[in-house]
Amino acid sequence: LLCGDAAGIIDPAAGQGILNAVISATMAAKTIKACISNPGLEAIHLAGYDDWFINSYLDKINRLKHFYSLHGIKIFDTGK
Repeated sequence: LLCGDAAGIIDPAAGQGILNAVISATMAAKTIKACISNPGLEAIHLAGYDDWFINSYLDKINRLKHFYSLHGIKIFDTGK
């Protein structure tokens, strides 16, 4: 399981490293507990964590894009 501020680092200027670390660690702990409690569903619990992590990461990227665009700064520009 990926957890911690370095696992999903997006922009240090956002100032949410510690918050991201605590939230991802809490979700990781809940996932580990669910896997231990019901090993037959381990793959489902791990997939659920991955889904949460990826969606959380993408949401943060979109929020940062919006925030920076309000200030006239283009980031994550793919040229498309």
